[in-house]
Amino acid sequence: MASARILVGSVLYWLAWLPAVNSQSIAAFYTDQAIQIGAQNAKTGKILYSSCNSVGTPVFPVDNPNVLSTKRAPRNGTALTMAGWFDTQKITASIFYQSDNGDIVNGYYECDPSSGKLIRKGEYAISEIAALDSVHKFTGLRVELLGNTLGYRLFYHDEKRVVKILSYTPETNWIDAGVVSPDPVVGMGLGSHHRGKGNVTVTFPQGSDNLMVAQNWDDGLYHLESLPQPLNGTFTNDTQALEIETDTSKPEFTLPSWDAEIVSIGTSVDSARARHIFYIGTDKRLHELVQQGVEWNLAANESQKVWPTADTSSAPLAVSYQQSRGETWVYYLVNGSIVEAYRDGSGYWDDAKTLPTQSANAADGDLSAGDGDSKKNTDGDESDASVPHSLTAGAKAGIGIGAGVGALLVAGLIWSLFRRRSKSAPAKGSPLKKESDIEQEGSLKDNKFRVSEMAAESQPLSSGYAPPPKYESPQPQMMDNRTQPAELASPTMIYEMPGNPGSAGLKM
Repeated sequence: MASARILVGSVLYWLAWLPAVNSQSIAAFYTDQAIQIGAQNAKTGKILYSSCNSVGTPVFPVDNPNVLSTKRAPRNGTALTMAGWFDTQKITASIFYQSDNGDIVNGYYECDPSSGKLIRKGEYAISEIAALDSVHKFTGLRVELLGNTLGYRLFYHDEKRVVKILSYTPETNWIDAGVVSPDPVVGMGLGSHHRGKGNVTVTFPQGSDNLMVAQNWDDGLYHLESLPQPLNGTFTNDTQALEIETDTSKPEFTLPSWDAEIVSIGTSVDSARARHIFYIGTDKRLHELVQQGVEWNLAANESQKVWPTADTSSAPLAVSYQQSRGETWVYYLVNGSIVEAYRDGSGYWDDAKTLPTQSANAADGDLSAGDGDSKKNTDGDESDASVPHSLTAGAKAGIGIGAGVGALLVAGLIWSLFRRRSKSAPAKGSPLKKESDIEQEGSLKDNKFRVSEMAAESQPLSSGYAPPPKYESPQPQMMDNRTQPAELASPTMIYEMPGNPGSAGLKM
């Protein structure tokens, strides 16, 4: 027991040092099953994440942490941003970070519901794919997932500290989509949110005392406004940087405890389409700005029970929201643990709570399956051996079920049971994996995404929801065998006809 306490304490110690490394080392995204949370361990540089089989409140293990499997090592101090969805069966996550060689990397993961681990399906150096001119060595990152047509918008900084856009659609793949604002920034804090299909807002420091808010309208331009000091005119991302001027009159308020160089920014939008900006100040307290009509104002401070004091000044935070219901969640570190501040759709804040580190069913081994990558992952990732968590015997058995007719029968039985049980609770037992299920890093034309049909059919569309895209895995091809199935005493032998070598896309 004493050794367990020491291990927990040491893990919490490195988590507590996250703010000193980067202002955006915590990220979160909303799903109907549970919010997913990620954070970088400043000691090892590994990215940790909440168990993807959490239901309701996220579970963030510390004595046996979930370590994200990556081929390209994250830069220690990387910004981190995530998007994803729940398709009634499992969570899918698209995670973005900066690698130790400066590339912007996108990893695509699917949840193993039995272990709560994310299984890597693909990884891409998207800054190379888009042939970006430059990426700042300490770039901020924020991503918005806009649906199967509009795709992703990823916001980052170039070497001149200008906020720019990476865009991904099925037609274009990853491309450089220009600037959000031509005006260079002081700090690398970035916040973003969207409503509807393409109404995106990006927020970042402007100068030392202001915030810039850039909103993408139907005309395709980002329209700029600043607060608390307004701009002296109407400007967009097409405006030249030298033409952007700030009103010199005295503002109606100032940003309390604001440090533009290191601040972390989170944003959300509610059911009334009002926008909200959150940050933790130099006083270690959470602060909120809210849009009321066309005006921005400071929100009232909440009590220590609701907004507890953060561990460090200008600490990192992550904000997630459900726009159609008006719910908001804010995550940051208090006393070495991640806390959740929650506001319901009526605007009422609950008392903050510390995230659990163990699920209710962890005693049966659900959260101890180890590494988030199959040992048969065809990505050929040798670096995964450095992750200090091995698969349990049960997980190895689930992944290692052999080929042939017997494997197909077992797979069919497991799929049937999983489908029935997942309607009421996360399934138990390791899912089968075929090589055709694991996406390869191939040509650009293979790096596409598609809508999850189940997600699109099962989740009602609202003003804050768009069907999520996902990378398209190679589809298996069926052999030209027109023999009708029959129930026999023993399996029939299947002979391969001359000239029909079978499908390379179907591997058993």
